[in-house]
Amino acid sequence: MIKILIQKFRRRVDLMRFKKFKGIGLFLLVLVLITIPVMAAQEDESQEEKQEVIAAIVNGEELTVNQLDSFINLGKFAQQLYQTDQDLMKIIFTTEVGQDVLNEYRKVKLEGFINAVLLDQEIKNRNIVLTDEEKDEIFNNQIAGLKENEGATDEEILDSIKQMGLNSMEEYKEFLFERLGDQLLLAKLQKEILDTASVTDEEIENYYNDNIDSMEQVEQIKTSHILLENEEMANQVLNQINNGADFAEMAREYSVDNSAKNGGNLGYIKKGDKNWDQDFTEAAFALDENEVSDVVKTQFGYHIIKVFDHVEEKTYQLEEVKDEIEGELLNNKRQEIWNQFILDLHENAEIERKL
Repeated sequence: MIKILIQKFRRRVDLMRFKKFKGIGLFLLVLVLITIPVMAAQEDESQEEKQEVIAAIVNGEELTVNQLDSFINLGKFAQQLYQTDQDLMKIIFTTEVGQDVLNEYRKVKLEGFINAVLLDQEIKNRNIVLTDEEKDEIFNNQIAGLKENEGATDEEILDSIKQMGLNSMEEYKEFLFERLGDQLLLAKLQKEILDTASVTDEEIENYYNDNIDSMEQVEQIKTSHILLENEEMANQVLNQINNGADFAEMAREYSVDNSAKNGGNLGYIKKGDKNWDQDFTEAAFALDENEVSDVVKTQFGYHIIKVFDHVEEKTYQLEEVKDEIEGELLNNKRQEIWNQFILDLHENAEIERKL
């Protein structure tokens, strides 16, 4: 979206370039943008904050442009623009036409902000909170993950925490839930909504029958090759292989193909794949597992081919793909349920857009 915004703005200000930036210093401008007030309005906000420009009113809750800018991370946008085009940044943030384009950007992002507010309101209406037990489980799982995935010890984890300016595991736990609390509450709401989704055996069977063509496994082979520029050299290399030389080592030493560094490995090739030279695939599919071909001539040169695995064509039975189908259908249902839930929130809400 940022790229679209910049492209649209450049079309509108083709010749508009400032050689010198007047007024507030660029550094101060970036600093101001980075320190845009946080999204949540506090109950004790000042009278001046209450008089900010209103972007929307959702179920009686006023959403300010300041809050919207924080939600869309306008400070990060300013940083990115500063790094790529400082002149354009000056124009966007100091001219009337620039403010017009920013407001267009805000309008596009407003719907996402409204969605977030509706979800936050729903979380509060349902009295969804994280219990102490849930917090303990989440925190303990994260620490266990650090130990398992990173091999970190308790001492190393504590050292890392202290480098963040925190003095104990308990302080880190508080910090973690301050940062991730909203996301975790949203995840809990989603679980409540999506736990209603289920898939029947009949639905799985119907999907299988309706998509039987995609249940077929095409015949394929795992292949390596050595490509040489002339037939004489190819025959010499083939002779060494037939006398016991390692195929992969010969490929690394003699092959002129990019696959040489991988020992000639081409991975799996599906039968009928038109991306491969047909003379090559015809010779390759005629080989048995671990068999080496004679020299094969194609438009690219002279090949020596070896097949390491041969997977026969087959149609997967329902029981072989049942879990995969169930997972796909369940994900689809959850997406439909969530989309409908968001639509219902909008339909039942009083929303007044001000931008």
